Amino acid sequence: MKKINLIQATMAIGILIIALSVAYYLLIFIPKNEQAKQEQRKLEIINQTEKEKLKKDAYNTCIKNAHTAYRAEWSNNCEGEVKESGCSMSTEKRNAFTDAYEKNKDRCVTLYK
Repeated sequence: MKKINLIQATMAIGILIIALSVAYYLLIFIPKNEQAKQEQRKLEIINQTEKEKLKKDAYNTCIKNAHTAYRAEWSNNCEGEVKESGCSMSTEKRNAFTDAYEKNKDRCVTLYK
């Protein structure tokens, strides 16, 4: 009789340990693991958003610099050549400045878009 009670007690303790292990796994381990995965996904989204913002800012700066260089070249080459109707720069020079400006803008698009 005592052997049967001892075996039953041992089996009950074994089943209890298994049940507690399963409960721990389902109630504690899996939720923590999922929470960690969600935090990682959030960080990845934040990092991607920051990268996109930096890229957009770099593109805007590049375009601004291209425009500033274009205006500076235009101003430097019109200096002393201004008539009442504006700059008397040759069409060839104007086209060269405009082409350089367009190439700089295209470079910005290639680099940052």
